[in-house]
Order: sequence, then C-alpha cells, then structure tokens
Amino acid sequence: MRNRQNVSGHKKWDRMFLELVKFKKTYGHCNVPKNWPENPRLGYWVVNQRNLFKKNKLIIYRIKNLLRIGFAFSASNVKWMKMYSTLVDFKNMNGHCNVTADWDQNPKLANWVGTQRYRHKQGSLSEYQRYSQ
Repeated sequence: MRNRQNVSGHKKWDRMFLELVKFKKTYGHCNVPKNWPENPRLGYWVVNQRNLFKKNKLIIYRIKNLLRIGFAFSASNVKWMKMYSTLVDFKNMNGHCNVTADWDQNPKLANWVGTQRYRHKQGSLSEYQRYSQ
C-alpha cells in the first residue's frame, strides 16, 4: 500500500509540475498567485513547494526541476533568480559563464557574477543558490 501511495504522490507532483511549466510558458514566470482562479490547486501547490523547501523536506530531484524552470522559493530569491537567468542566457550565447568584471555590455551581470564567486569562496551562498548550479 505504501508503494502505491508513493507512486501516486510522484505522479501527482509531476502533473502539477507540468501545470507550472505551462503557466510559465504563458506568463513568463513561476509566481502563481495562491488563489489563482484559473487553477486554484496550482497556486496552493506552489505555496506548498516553498513551504517544503523551507522545512528541508523537498527532495533534491524536485528542487532541481523547479530551479531548472526558474522557480523562486521565496520572494527574496526572485531578484537573484532573474540575475541567474541572465547568466544562463549569457552561457547559452557564449558557451561559458566567465563574465569578467570589466564586461561593459552588462555591468550589473558582471558585478553579480563577481559577488557570487566571492560568496562561493566564503561559503555564504544559500542552499537555494548552491542547488541552482
């Protein structure tokens, strides 16, 4: 019985994840309102994923899938995720993440990358930020 519940839970999670992917394709972000009238279950599911993450109860596979589509686990992570997405775009265009401090096309990205490198060396990246890599 337990295995059946486990499989059912995975299938439900996967279905909701696909709903979130559709939402992102339509709206360009993963910030589903809690009481979103088109799909109220999706809004509650998003809140639940954030709560599970805060409690360290969200499995790594799910964290990585959510991060892959640009999911922010808290409002404070939204700004960080935007810069991370900009870095991903840079990598897709250039084949690397070596944004130098003097790169004048996007000084904010250059500064952000430098800060992330420093924070990585100091060991001060959050769990969320470490999982994004």
